[in-house]
Amino acid sequence: RSELRPLAQATLFAADNGLDACFSPAALRETWDAHQSGRRDHGYELWSMLVFALWWQNYGTGQATVLPRAASDVAERVPA
Repeated sequence: RSELRPLAQATLFAADNGLDACFSPAALRETWDAHQSGRRDHGYELWSMLVFALWWQNYGTGQATVLPRAASDVAERVPA
């Protein structure tokens, strides 16, 4: 519901995210809509699916994905 929304929405509903092997697209949409409207807090579920989908895009398909600058800033602040 915040700064990760554009990245999450683009990733979770991308055709090549690997989620369709485990989740119904209709159920994912329903979960997303309920979370975005504030009816339910599905943050943990959506976060898990987002992490998997990003992993899948980078390693499952063999094609690397470049994260938007805002998401990259987070990685730069994490100590090595």
